[in-house]
Amino acid sequence: MTNEEELEHLRAEKTRWCELLQQKDEKPEQSHQANQTLREGLKQAIIAIESLQEHVKTLEGLIASQQERIKILEGQQARDSHNSSLPPSSDRFVRPPKSLRQKSGKKAGGQLGHRGHHLQRVETPDEILIHQVERCEHCQYDLLRQTADLPERRQVMDLLLAMKAEVEQAKALGQHDLDVLVLARLLCRYDAILKEGYQANPPPPPPRKSEQSKRKPGRAKQNPARNLLDRLSLHKWVVLRFLHDFAVPFDNDLVAYCTPFGR
Repeated sequence: MTNEEELEHLRAEKTRWCELLQQKDEKPEQSHQANQTLREGLKQAIIAIESLQEHVKTLEGLIASQQERIKILEGQQARDSHNSSLPPSSDRFVRPPKSLRQKSGKKAGGQLGHRGHHLQRVETPDEILIHQVERCEHCQYDLLRQTADLPERRQVMDLLLAMKAEVEQAKALGQHDLDVLVLARLLCRYDAILKEGYQANPPPPPPRKSEQSKRKPGRAKQNPARNLLDRLSLHKWVVLRFLHDFAVPFDNDLVAYCTPFGR
C-alpha cells in the first residue's frame, strides 16, 4: 500500500470515528428532549384529569338537586282531591285505578297473631319520668300509698332532637354535611316512625253512596294524625332540609317571627 492510499484510509477512518462521536453526542440530547416531551404530556394529562374530576363533582351535585326537585314535583303532580285538600274541580280527568284485590271480610288493621313492628327500646334512655297515679278518676280516692298492680313502661324517642344534635356536632367539628352512614341511619328511623304511625292510624273506609243521591261520594275524612303523617311523608325533604343544608336552621319559622299579629 502506498503512502497516499494509507493516508486516504486514515482519513476515512477519522471521518467514520467523527461521525460515530457526533451520533453519540446526539443520543443524550434526543433522550433528554423525549423525556421533556413526556413530562409535559403527563402534566397536561394530570391537569385534564383534575378538571374532569371537578366537572364530575359539579354534575353529581346538579343531579342530586335535580332528583330532589323531581321528587317534589312528582309529589305535587300526584296530588288530587282524593289525597289532599284540593277541590274535585282541580282533578285532571284521570280516573283512579281500581284495585284488583278481593274483599277478605277481615277488619282493617293488624290481625290476631300478627307480631307487628316497633322501635326497640334503648338500655340507657336520656331521661326517665315516673308518672304516678295520685287519685282515682271516678271517686277521687287517694292512691299515692297504693302499690301499682299493673305498672306500664313506655319509651318516647324524639328523633328530631337527635337529628338536631347530630347536625350541631357536625358543625362543631367544622363539617359542611353529615356523614353518609349517620344520615342514612336517621332517615331509616324517620321512615320507620312514619310506618308505625300509618299502622296505628289506618285509612278511613270509603263513604257510602246514598240511594237518593246520584253523585259519587267525596273523599272520606281522615283524622288529624293521619293528615300529619301524609304531610310528613309528602314533604319529607322539606321537613328534613336542615339535615343536608346546614344554612337552614332547625326551627325555620322565620315568617311567623317576622310577621306582626293582625289587630
